[in-house]
Amino acid sequence: MAFLTPAWQRLFLVALCLLLAGIWWSVPITELDEALYGEVAREMVVSHQYLIPHQNYQPFYEKPVLVYWMQAASFRMFGINAVALRLPSAVCSLLLVLLLHAFLLRWLAWPHSDPYAWARANACAFLGGVAAALLPAVALWARVATMDAPVTLFMTATILALLHADLLRRETESLSPPRATGWYLLAALTAGLAFLTKGPVGVVVPGLIWLVYHLRQGDVWAELRRVPWLAAVPLFLVVAIPWYLATLLVDGPQFLRTFFLNENLARFASVSREGHGFGVSLFGRLIGLVFYPLISVLLLFPCSPLLIREARMPFAGNEAFQRDPVLSSLRRFAWVWIITVIALFSFSRTQLPNYILVIAGGAVILFSVHLLARFSTHETPGENRSEATVFSLVGLLFTAVSICGLVIPQVRMGPLGTLPLPYPSAQVVLVLVIITGLLFQVGIWWHRRHSARLIAWGLAGWTAIFILLLSCGVLVLRSYYTPVVQVGKYLRGRPADEQVIVYLEDQNPYSLVFYARRAVAFYSAPDQLRIPLYNAHAADTLGQEVTALRASGHSATIVTNEREMPAIYALAPTVQCLRHFGETVVLRIAAR
Repeated sequence: MAFLTPAWQRLFLVALCLLLAGIWWSVPITELDEALYGEVAREMVVSHQYLIPHQNYQPFYEKPVLVYWMQAASFRMFGINAVALRLPSAVCSLLLVLLLHAFLLRWLAWPHSDPYAWARANACAFLGGVAAALLPAVALWARVATMDAPVTLFMTATILALLHADLLRRETESLSPPRATGWYLLAALTAGLAFLTKGPVGVVVPGLIWLVYHLRQGDVWAELRRVPWLAAVPLFLVVAIPWYLATLLVDGPQFLRTFFLNENLARFASVSREGHGFGVSLFGRLIGLVFYPLISVLLLFPCSPLLIREARMPFAGNEAFQRDPVLSSLRRFAWVWIITVIALFSFSRTQLPNYILVIAGGAVILFSVHLLARFSTHETPGENRSEATVFSLVGLLFTAVSICGLVIPQVRMGPLGTLPLPYPSAQVVLVLVIITGLLFQVGIWWHRRHSARLIAWGLAGWTAIFILLLSCGVLVLRSYYTPVVQVGKYLRGRPADEQVIVYLEDQNPYSLVFYARRAVAFYSAPDQLRIPLYNAHAADTLGQEVTALRASGHSATIVTNEREMPAIYALAPTVQCLRHFGETVVLRIAAR
């Protein structure tokens, strides 16, 4: 690895990312966000209306438009399918890995007069890129069609551009190096893209990291004077603002009010949205404060064991590295990056793991710097036991999660009320996951006294476990969501004037809109109350809807299951059973 050229390193990283992404591409789109965002992009392509997002043929005000545009462009190039829907996330994650790798090569591996020092730095930059591709914070969301991968790329690019400008100043010992201006402008450009992807968070997070870092350095006013504001601010506004103004002119203030007040301010400060939080009680708030520090250990594995050690022993005890102004600034900025993001979202009322994915960049930098310092100094045996413990426990946790991932679908109803069993091959992969997990535990403890072997075993073992976990997930989710795909394709062929209604007890398959390619009304049994987000009509109950349809001379197609069929038959005298898909039933209520 030490003497691989940057071109060969990039080729390897691209191949690794393609392998990890390719494993997942046969999975149908899943609930909830993939189904929502995918349908918005599909309706853009079908309607040729790219300004106001629509979901289930109604205005959808949850998120800004950039990711929808990316997904719609992918649909136009590769057709309307799950692979094309997820392609923007996969590409953004690949670019994130390559961006971090290029940054590490610049500041770790070049320039070095000592060929052995260069070789070590080159290898550590490469391992940083490999770790970036394998972090759950990157790899899991790389195959999910949501806003997370794109906004993480844009925020990370903004942060790295600001950091690069600061490191140039320290490298050249100049108060305002001429090359730094372009990096500030690049930060303004990518911040605008982040704002167009997910709103204020795309600017607040990089800006807060940059501010805290320079407050820590004691040079915030000097840094503010170095930024070319007269060029940076207009560049940001040109990228970020026009679409928001267009929605105001075309659709009024509805989007701006819903998005900025409900989706941003309310999520952070006032209420927990959609059950994603720990409540307002004292105990709930305490749990919320420790949630992100704990979950970050999982999201940043296999880097997290080394980060814990780096916090206890800066630069692995290498005093020469501690005196280096560039590396010291790099390490300090990375810690500010991670701590600031975790602290910010720990006070949010709505908390989800994907809110802190941007810490992956800081973790990869710390990981690589620690490796470089560690392998550039002497290390006595017996220092790795606590590190081996973290490796072992987190590896064991992920192995247990994989087992639960196969057990849960067997005891919980799927999106169409069925109880799907995994493919038989999933059980074979499960056995391989268990065996690999056990070998991982043995290998970690066997090499706990040898630094290089411990890290190598940790990276290689996690790669094997992660690939097997993805394989298990593919097999389980395909069995879980295949009925939705089958029913959706069947509904696609039904007459266009028939209203499609879904009436299920618990889980409504919102991805059915994507596969049926038509409007769908959702009801939940037994109270028959609509979910307002996904329905456009004013009727409150299924009975009222069916009565109104029949009175107007229209028929209805109803998707339900055998448990709820008696309720449907009680609504109208003319009910016809069209198809069975396992326990899922497609019925037709004829017009009066």
